[in-house]
Amino acid sequence: MNVNFIQLKKIIAAALHLAALGMVVVSIGILYSTSNYGRGLTWIQSETYVQSDLFYNQLQSDIRAIFDYAQLRDAFESEGELDMDKEILSINYGPNAAESYSMSDILKLGETYGYFIQDDWSINVINPADSDLQEEPVLVEYKAYDPDPDLKEPGQAYAKMKDLCYEVLTNFSRYCSVHYSLVTGSSNLTFQLTCRNDNEMISANEIYYTNATDPSWEKLKHRGLYAEISADDNRIDSNMLKLPVYLQSLASDTRFYEQTFQHFIISVDTNFPNSDVYTREAASYNSMRSWTIRGLVIMSAGLLLCILTLLYLAALSGHDGPDRAHIRLYPYDRISAEGCILMFLVIGAFCCYAGQVVGFRLLHLVISSANWYYAERLLLYVICYLVCLLCGFSLLRRYKAGRLWNGSWTQKALHDIHEYYTRESTSNSAAYSYVIFVALNITLACSTIYLLFDLDSSLHQILFGGLLLFWIVLDLAAFRYVIKKALQNDKIQQAIANIADGDISYCVNVDEFSGRQKITADHINHIGENLDGALQEKVKSERFKADLITNVSHDLKTPLTSIINYVDLIKREHIQNEKVQGYLEVLEQKSQRLKTLTEDLVEASKASSGNLKLEITDIDFVELVHQTNGEFEEKFAQRHLELVSRLPEQPILIEADGRRLWRVLENLYNNAFKYAMEHSRIYVDITREEDMVQFTIKNISEHPLNISSDELTERFVRGDVSRTTEGSGLGLSIAESLTQLQKGTFEIVIDGDLFKVYVKFPVKKTPDV
Repeated sequence: MNVNFIQLKKIIAAALHLAALGMVVVSIGILYSTSNYGRGLTWIQSETYVQSDLFYNQLQSDIRAIFDYAQLRDAFESEGELDMDKEILSINYGPNAAESYSMSDILKLGETYGYFIQDDWSINVINPADSDLQEEPVLVEYKAYDPDPDLKEPGQAYAKMKDLCYEVLTNFSRYCSVHYSLVTGSSNLTFQLTCRNDNEMISANEIYYTNATDPSWEKLKHRGLYAEISADDNRIDSNMLKLPVYLQSLASDTRFYEQTFQHFIISVDTNFPNSDVYTREAASYNSMRSWTIRGLVIMSAGLLLCILTLLYLAALSGHDGPDRAHIRLYPYDRISAEGCILMFLVIGAFCCYAGQVVGFRLLHLVISSANWYYAERLLLYVICYLVCLLCGFSLLRRYKAGRLWNGSWTQKALHDIHEYYTRESTSNSAAYSYVIFVALNITLACSTIYLLFDLDSSLHQILFGGLLLFWIVLDLAAFRYVIKKALQNDKIQQAIANIADGDISYCVNVDEFSGRQKITADHINHIGENLDGALQEKVKSERFKADLITNVSHDLKTPLTSIINYVDLIKREHIQNEKVQGYLEVLEQKSQRLKTLTEDLVEASKASSGNLKLEITDIDFVELVHQTNGEFEEKFAQRHLELVSRLPEQPILIEADGRRLWRVLENLYNNAFKYAMEHSRIYVDITREEDMVQFTIKNISEHPLNISSDELTERFVRGDVSRTTEGSGLGLSIAESLTQLQKGTFEIVIDGDLFKVYVKFPVKKTPDV
């Protein structure tokens, strides 16, 4: 029940809000429909009809019409009455073909052209079927309303009959509208226009154009508003709020036929006793005032109700039950806040388009064309408001649920920026900087182009120059920044290359860097310092190990020599006890093995540290391998190993220490002897590759080679983990160190159970003969 009650309250509040919105829209329509739209509110209390622009516009229109009437009266009247048979127009169609037209003739002729005089004396134009027929211009001999035309060239005396007809009807309409509304009809406006007669044929000195029945103008002045002007001083005497200054130009510029302007006076009875246009406008003005007040009251009530219901809906938004902590989110509330805004922007654009296509046409059915523009704008504003209202409530529900910030694109972007500063991620920084730079350039480009096409105002010229200057400075600053960072990166790369080449003491000047590059430069300096310290520690440790091995080996050598000598002396005693002889054999073997181990330790230590004195001579590498093969053939036969060698016939000279090179080969052959599978072959090859000679020895291992090639060259590492064979585990390590000391290369390759060693030395260059 609680859930339904809350939903019901939401529905009622939403309905009231829409009703209040409708009240606001209706009140705006009411206020706009009044002629005082846009003038504010002060006119409601401080202005009356006779003080309004509405009154003065009508008065000016009537005064101009009175002067027109004075020019046209003699053209359409005879002895003070409208004469429809009076000659108005005389046309010459050719020799002896002149024709006169009265007003009755013109009215009939006008109907053939589609011109019809209405009840309000306006002209209604209806194009008949033959209205598009071509007419030849005719010679105009006389116009009653313009008896003395000012023709500057002969062509102005000709006109088409259709145009002449419309011209006559227009002047007739102007005459009748004044004659029947102001002169013969009842009117609150009283006037008298006095002209001096310049025609000697007429006895009267003055001619009057008036609708006044009471000649006492002083009385008329006191009944309302008046204005008076005389030709003597051309000064306007008036009690009107807005002085009709246009009277001066009318009095001086209006051309009367055989008459001269003398005096004009006009009076408006502000009590409006007669029913005329002023009475109707005064009533309309007062009605407009009351409707404006009603519109303001309706708008105030609507706005107040809108605000109250909006606040109430905002309080209820997201709540469906008594648990105020639980916020209900709709499916579209779960997308990011920016995505929600973009979605409603698209929805709003679609609704506005639909409103233009459908809504505008519906408005045109019920609203006059004069009000279409503002009605269309109002419809679009209402659509935008409703879409923004839905979007706002969606964002409000997210805020209540704590999801407005979490999950938004902005939060993710700021999180990435934070990650950049905490993790020092250069890629994110470059991406954000590039996006901001491009966005600024696009904004400046669009603004500059917009101002470029609108440089009429000085403000736009200043803005254009400022934006263009800022754009240039921005791009130059960005270019300088990029070049500066590129140079700093080049220095960092050079420093890294120097350290990689072995110059670990190389340092960079940190003061030449900025930003992240300065941090990197400082790290590089610390890397060099730490590498130098680690290298020194390693050299010290290697030295200590070498000294330890040498000292221990030397300390073992003396008692070991004594043991070997005494064993030899005991054997010379020819002891007959076979058990004792067996003990002596074991003692002699183990002591010899220990002696070999100590010698290998010393040699391995010296070889790895480079503390060996080499005697470099020219050696025939092929011959040395031949000798090694001979030395080991018999030994290989003990394990049924067949030695297969492929050696070149030509000698190959290298520069090496003979004794150390022999030790390398000896260790390799001994390794093959110990670990090769019995009844298998051992392959020995020598090949020449340009300036290098390569020695290769290959054999099949008796045991699985479950060790990497790099580990085999480490000290005390052996291929047979079970250690069933004799050996120190130093042979290959010593061979590698001795090879490298003699500027050679040593490489072990393991392919399944196939064990291969490649030893390369530079071939001695012989001078060309």
